[in-house]
Amino acid sequence: MIKSDKKVKDLANILKTSDVLIVSKAIEKLRNEEPFEGAIMQLADHYTISSENSIKLLINGFFNDIKDTRAIKEVIEAIHSTKNDETRSMLITSCWQSGLDYSENIDAFIDFFMDNSFDIAFECLTVVEQSVDHIDLQKKNDIIANIKKRGPKQPAEKSALVKELINVLS
Repeated sequence: MIKSDKKVKDLANILKTSDVLIVSKAIEKLRNEEPFEGAIMQLADHYTISSENSIKLLINGFFNDIKDTRAIKEVIEAIHSTKNDETRSMLITSCWQSGLDYSENIDAFIDFFMDNSFDIAFECLTVVEQSVDHIDLQKKNDIIANIKKRGPKQPAEKSALVKELINVLS
C-alpha cells in the first residue's frame, strides 16, 4: 500500500461532507485505485458514525471485496481500534467474505472471539474455519490450550460456540 498524506487528508475531507453522492463516489473510486495507508481506518470510522444506510452498504461492500493482502494489517488494526460492536462485526465479517488468508492473525481472532459478544464470536469462528488449514498442528494445540484456559470465564451463551471453536481447531 502506498503512503500518501495528501490522499488521507483528501479522503478525510470528503468523508466529512454530508453529500451522500460525493461520499459514495469517493468510496467507489477507492475500489479502482491503488490502496493507500489510512483509507481502511477512515472508512471503518466513517461506518461507525454514518447514519446513511447507503453509505454503510458501500463501505461494507468495499471491505468484503478487498483482495489486496497488504490491507490485512490495517483491517486488523481497525478491528482492534473500534469500540463499536456493529463496526467490529462488519470488519470481522469482511475478513471471511474477502477470502483473504488471515491465518497469520489467528491469535487476534481468538482474542476477538473470547472478548466479545456471541455475534462477534460467531463471525470470528468463521474466519478461523477458513484459516485452519493454514495453521500448523503445534499452533493449533497452543490455541486450544489457551481457549480451554479462558473458556470457563465465558458466558453460558457462548459455551457451545467455544466447544465448536475447539472442534474446528482439532
